[in-house]
Formats: sequence, C-alpha cells, structure tokens
Amino acid sequence: MQFDKLDQKGLASVRRDSCSLVSIVMNKVLKKILIERNVDGALAFVRETINDILHNRVDISKLIISKTLAPNYTNPQPHAVLAERMKRREGVGPNVGDRVDYVIIGGNDKLYNRAEDPLFVLENNIQVDSRYYLTNQLQNPIISIVAPIIGDKQANGMFVVKSIKINTGSQKGGLMSFIKKVEACKSCKGPLRKGEGPLCTNCLARSGELYIKALYDVRDLEEKYSRLWTQCQRCAGNLHSEVLCSNKNCDIFYMRVKVKKELQEKVEQLSKW
Repeated sequence: MQFDKLDQKGLASVRRDSCSLVSIVMNKVLKKILIERNVDGALAFVRETINDILHNRVDISKLIISKTLAPNYTNPQPHAVLAERMKRREGVGPNVGDRVDYVIIGGNDKLYNRAEDPLFVLENNIQVDSRYYLTNQLQNPIISIVAPIIGDKQANGMFVVKSIKINTGSQKGGLMSFIKKVEACKSCKGPLRKGEGPLCTNCLARSGELYIKALYDVRDLEEKYSRLWTQCQRCAGNLHSEVLCSNKNCDIFYMRVKVKKELQEKVEQLSKW
C-alpha cells in the first residue's frame, strides 16, 4: 500500500504558534512510526534532535516563534514586549496586526523579557535557551506521541538532561567590568601572551598544518555563502544584481546572515596568522 500523506488535525505540528522544529520533528517521528513501522528509528531521531538542541546545532530559523501583535494585553506577552523593545532600539518596529518573529534567549529574567529578534541574536552571538525549547516546545508534543508506545516513564526520561550552561552574550557592569578579555590559541584554546600571534608556543610546530585547515574552513564557508547568495538571486529572478531581500520569513535569509558572520570571523582569524 502506498501512502500519499499524513493528515494531521489538532497536533502541535500544524499550529503556527510553535517553532517549526516541532513540526519537523513530529512529522518525522509520525512517518517513522506509522508508515515505516520503525519505533526505534523514531526514538533515535528524537534523541539526536535533543542532542543537537543542547549543543546549539539547530539552525535559528527552526527555533523562531511567530505571533500576531494585538492592540492590548492583560499580561505582558513575549512578542508584545519585544515589539516595544525593537521600537526603542531601532526606531521602528512591528505594528498591531503584524506577526512578530522571536526566539527565547538564555538568562534569569522573566520569559517575556527574554524574547528577542532572531536577526539581533545572530548579529550579537547571543545563545538561545536550549532548556526552554526542550521543555516548553518539544517535550509535550513528542511525549504525547511516543508515551502510548514506550510508556510515560521512558518517554519523560528522554527529556531529562543535565544542567545546561547558557551563554547570554556580552554582559557589562558588575563583576564583568573587571574581567579582561584574553586572546586564545586557535588550536588548544589556551590563553595567549600579548603579541604571540594566533598560536601558543606549544602549538607553533603545527603552524603549517593548522593554517591549511583554516584556509579550507574559509573556502568551505565561501562556497556555502555563494550557494545561498545564488539561491536568493534565483528567487529574485536576477543572477546579476545584489541581493536586497530581507524577508525574515525565509529560512535562507537567516542562514545567509549566519554564514556571512562565520566567514567574517574566520577571515579575521586568518589575517592574524
């Protein structure tokens, strides 16, 4: 028997107020269980996804939550608080009726204060709150599918993780004002002395090997960025003009911004060699 599609009703995979990662994971899990009859494969995929979230390997475009901005709220809402912050910070921001895209970043503040513009997160190297996406986005929808098969205890056990250290980006004030940033060796990550170059004395013997590896990394990122750039040009219908698209609803937009930033950082590191 051939299956054309899975028809889903009322599941988190078809809700717009969940991040797209939930839909992607649920669809894959349902396909493996219902069509491929591979429960072990479905569980392995869920564990792999959890590991990717914890190690910040999930593309930010899959973590974006989108909600429509209403005129008034009884209690502070993440997207509404972010809309006001964007207006103060950038002079412009979403209006009533617009959909506001945001991700939840790490920190100890209230949830509605930790909603942030995905582009701002990328540009400022702010890390998302992995625990939020596991417990508030992914956990309940996945458990609702797998618990009837493997039991509640095992299903809940998949989401029990050790404490996660969240990097909330650059901080100023308090004790942070007394901390001096020190350059690290590009190989062993040990602290470098002033004027020592990209490598410490212990790694200098491998300088040629590490330089070649850095060149390959830059080349790979250049190739990846070129592919994304060309894809945006094809979408615009012109392969000979600059890409002016700023469509934040497109996954490629965020991928292009992320790869560009990674490429700039790698080129800067290479220039210190």
